[in-house]
Amino acid sequence: MTRAGTYLPPAEALLAMSELFGVSINELLSGKRLSEAEYKEAAEENLKQTVKTSSFTLKDRTDFYKNKWLKEHRTIMILIGIGIVGVLLVGIILKNAWFVGTAFILLLLAHAWRNNTMMAYVEDNAFDGSGKYKSFGKNL
Repeated sequence: MTRAGTYLPPAEALLAMSELFGVSINELLSGKRLSEAEYKEAAEENLKQTVKTSSFTLKDRTDFYKNKWLKEHRTIMILIGIGIVGVLLVGIILKNAWFVGTAFILLLLAHAWRNNTMMAYVEDNAFDGSGKYKSFGKNL
């Protein structure tokens, strides 16, 4: 039992119950059968509750949410990178300094966007909005 009064069975027990009852772990944690539309939402909510009731340190939480954000936004970052490299190559091929300079400015803007949105996501999920670290459902 955690300090917040919630209990999460060990992972092995969840896996065994999931197999025994023929339901997903998300359905076990949600307490009901889930449709396809509800499944992703329930998975996200169950993940948030698990992280909130765990004893992860602040660094563990921020690292987790940074990696989660990076995985969710990998495609857009690759497309932005390809676009920037394309602008740079056009500048090099045409020997046009404007395109080369624009590519470097786009690189700086893309990095600023990535860092800002990622850290906002981390802050929204690792903290409770008051700037205090969430742990065991209580502020430290």
